[in-house]
Amino acid sequence: MKNNIALILSVASIFAICSCSEKEPVAGDSGDMTRVMFKVSTKAGGTAGSLTRLYVAERLQEHDNNETLHCRMSSDLTPTEDGSAMVYSVENMNAQWYKFAFVSVPDGISYLPGESGATGLIDGASMLAEEDGCDFNSIVIDYSQVLEAQQADVTLISSEADLHVYRKIIDRWLLPDQDLVEDVALERVTGRLVLDMGIPEDQFPDEVEYITVSMRAPSVMYLHDEADGEAILKEHSEMNCVFEYRDVPWNTRNHFIIQLDLLPGEIPAATTVTVKYEGSASAAVYNLVSEEGSISIKPSTMTTVRFNGIKDGFREVRYAGFPNDAVVDVAPDVWE
Repeated sequence: MKNNIALILSVASIFAICSCSEKEPVAGDSGDMTRVMFKVSTKAGGTAGSLTRLYVAERLQEHDNNETLHCRMSSDLTPTEDGSAMVYSVENMNAQWYKFAFVSVPDGISYLPGESGATGLIDGASMLAEEDGCDFNSIVIDYSQVLEAQQADVTLISSEADLHVYRKIIDRWLLPDQDLVEDVALERVTGRLVLDMGIPEDQFPDEVEYITVSMRAPSVMYLHDEADGEAILKEHSEMNCVFEYRDVPWNTRNHFIIQLDLLPGEIPAATTVTVKYEGSASAAVYNLVSEEGSISIKPSTMTTVRFNGIKDGFREVRYAGFPNDAVVDVAPDVWE
């Protein structure tokens, strides 16, 4: 179910100029002005928090190369109190080409134990970084906080918290004296790894003390998508992650399921699953691979790996998309 929040703001209040620019958010050179209004579908209600931000970019002649796309404005989009609609309006925009980029990241989500046993908190604003203040193509989404939260609190993913990143980027020509009014639905960029360990007493010879998943997970992706909806990872931004699970059921005849929300990309072949047995110094170590080789995490997709423990090398990988192309605030997610 989509919830909308109504908000009409002047250009002075909705936008903050990016750090490298002194260009005014409204222009008066040609006198050809227009108005932009977006109705944005975003997460509302529940205990999970999110930060939604809009970036506006344009081409400038003073940038003497074709690769720099000037980040003209950015704004955090704040819902109104009644939660009835979500509309963003900007007056007096130049009649020219713009790129509008909407992104929603987890924000204000607490988890345990955090550093020194204290409650941790995901800060959405610090997940959005401008590596080169005026270049839109340098803006990144740093997912490392969410990876750290999932390592610190492996139960976080099963709570009401939404740990996913959502994004929508559109290019539009604004025409003189013609308003642009458009609905925008943000799409899920991240994916989910589901590791089905099966029924532990059927998979392993002895009772399990703990299971760990160790991997180098991608942690940073660019906001831009090269106009094709792509998820572009930053090179050499992988993060060493160890997810440890101690509440492994035994003699309950229940499957033990591990879930991880991740940026899209291939899971390295060196990713391992370690099973430590009670009362023993030994542990069994398995490589997390499929019969075809590496396992891929895809945007808006749940990748299921079925683990067959005793015999190494047997894995079943399944991919499942989110229903209806998964926009933000699909009421509660039902995986296909």
